[in-house]
Amino acid sequence: MQTASHRIATRVEPRCRAASRLRLADRPPGLPPERRTIRRRPMPAPEIRAAEPPAPADSPGPARRRPASPSPWGRGGAADMPTDDALRHASDTSSGMSFQSSSARAPAPSPSTRAVTEHTGASFFDRDEVFRERGIEDVTRTVMATRSEYGDPPPRWWLNLGSISTAALLPAYTDWLRSRDAQLVVYCPVLCQAALFAALRLGVPAVSLLTAGGPGYFDAAIASTAGAEAVRGVAAGLVEAVKEVVPNAAAIESIRSQLAMPGLTLNTAEPLCRDYYAGANLVSTTEELADPMCPADEEYYRSAGKRFFYVGPLLDATGAKRSQPGKADQEQRDELMRRVEAAAAGGRPVVYVSMGTVLTSEDQEHGWGATDGSGLTGQQLCRSVYRAVFEELGASEGSAEADSPLIVVSLGPQPAALAGVPTPKNAVCAASVPQVDLLRAARPALFVTNGGQNSLMESMAVGTPVLVCPGFGDQPANAAKVSKRGWGAKVDRPPPAPEAPAAAADGGEDAGAAAAAAYTAKVRSGVRAVLDGPQFAAKARLIAAGLERAEGADGALRILTEAAAAGAWAKRVGTNVGLRGQPGSAQMQML
Repeated sequence: MQTASHRIATRVEPRCRAASRLRLADRPPGLPPERRTIRRRPMPAPEIRAAEPPAPADSPGPARRRPASPSPWGRGGAADMPTDDALRHASDTSSGMSFQSSSARAPAPSPSTRAVTEHTGASFFDRDEVFRERGIEDVTRTVMATRSEYGDPPPRWWLNLGSISTAALLPAYTDWLRSRDAQLVVYCPVLCQAALFAALRLGVPAVSLLTAGGPGYFDAAIASTAGAEAVRGVAAGLVEAVKEVVPNAAAIESIRSQLAMPGLTLNTAEPLCRDYYAGANLVSTTEELADPMCPADEEYYRSAGKRFFYVGPLLDATGAKRSQPGKADQEQRDELMRRVEAAAAGGRPVVYVSMGTVLTSEDQEHGWGATDGSGLTGQQLCRSVYRAVFEELGASEGSAEADSPLIVVSLGPQPAALAGVPTPKNAVCAASVPQVDLLRAARPALFVTNGGQNSLMESMAVGTPVLVCPGFGDQPANAAKVSKRGWGAKVDRPPPAPEAPAAAADGGEDAGAAAAAAYTAKVRSGVRAVLDGPQFAAKARLIAAGLERAEGADGALRILTEAAAAGAWAKRVGTNVGLRGQPGSAQMQML
């Protein structure tokens, strides 16, 4: 799974309701937390205060260490902040900070990104400014420059499984966390492993936030393209490939040396990505919807003491401040929501379309102009989807608009996203859409999506059936899951056409147009099949009922609070908090 940007973070101080139930004297961190069911609910805007946490019951005075957590939380889909509610919970109990991570695709933060982050009660730190002070002029350029060290062309695994950029960024991460006197680190295990390793180096507890289908997501991604029977062979091949790149092997040794942890495997052994997870890991789905792990991986994580807490979607409060620039844009969003609410009130069906933030971006590998090894570019894929929905559901000339469903399309940043695609009068198209609010208000009859994990969870929370048109990463695996579980259908991205040497020079463009036309026809059929199939909506409602029982942001806050408390307990007794079972770290379980 690869996400467009990861930039939210929070600093958690244990002085909330959840923390009041913890007594460090009689509940050491090895004790499993009590499982509770807490229904999500909107939280009032927090009173922002900067205060030290109260002293533990058996402590002679207040804790002196300022808790902090650089946590690059991110999402796919429309450009909302799905973790805003979680941040509000944390802000209600803390002062905080936000830090934009090392993701190679993270765009420069806009003024509204800072504003929406600070609205939650966190403090915002611009990644590039922070790293510039530590000798790294441009983080994105630094990460992308390591690409060539893996070979020409570089292997597709370089960003997710390689260690060269992590080794280069680790000293700066460590220095910054030290300057913040961090007490808890919350991080993305997919694209910000350096935050975990910096925490380990400093002896600070860490909790990952995995916005995928659990630690089995990598196997599921392999299975969705190569088949389930090929997973173990592909994984073993990746391990050998990682070992063979000499500069990467040197980077692995550098990280081991910096952390004094020679037992780190860093993808030179299975399970892949295992060193990227902490003792406690939040997963934004439920166990029912999680991607399965093979028995060997399950046994490894059990014996290593790495636990995964399936808290479900982390949804923000309706109307929460979002990272969307400009007064005109806000007025457009307000008008869009008025139309959506009017349609819902009048019983008019709403069909929502969003192909995410990466496919519609300028990302070189997965964006608007990239094929990502398929037969269609991101542009062709998205426009084919828009065209299919408009042709299938658009209001005909002379008919009343109200007799057709309201189509809402989130287009992304491309200025001419609909070039050559006729737009019907019953369609409302905008660069960005308040996705969570729209889903809650409309409970759409259909969501046509690229299948990003967060978008799926947000739509499932309201029981909306989906048609998944996957692009890359974990999206094909998510599409397969949707189809298998029965809450929607999928239309796979077409593979590249076989090369015809004689016609390649003259016929390439025609072949692309033909592939796009064939794909459009399949999407039209998929739209009609899901809308006409009551079994999809029925299954979606059942899944929504299951998600309602998930702890959500309340559960995430509880785990973060207990992790911070465990770190304080470990510090008090003189124990270094690290990865369980790793040389040079504590033989302890975080929760």
